[in-house]
Amino acid sequence: MTVDTLRHRVRHLLLTDRLPPADSHFRLRAGPASGLRCCCCDQPISAGTEYGPEFRDSRGWRFHPQCHAVWKEERFNLSESGTPT
Repeated sequence: MTVDTLRHRVRHLLLTDRLPPADSHFRLRAGPASGLRCCCCDQPISAGTEYGPEFRDSRGWRFHPQCHAVWKEERFNLSESGTPT
């Protein structure tokens, strides 16, 4: 998946409340890949590092490092403008 495609997907997931919004507070954990699917790109996290923001709702969010970076950027863009860029 290209970065542009990923960015578009993340924006859509944020706007449809399928990813946590910018005003959500969380604690970030990082660890070895679990093989479970990434919440942004829906691909298995099978190698390297896995990021997992932990929210009060206890949902098991999991991201590839690149997906986590795009999610953070798009959350910020959405909170700054009220609409995605």
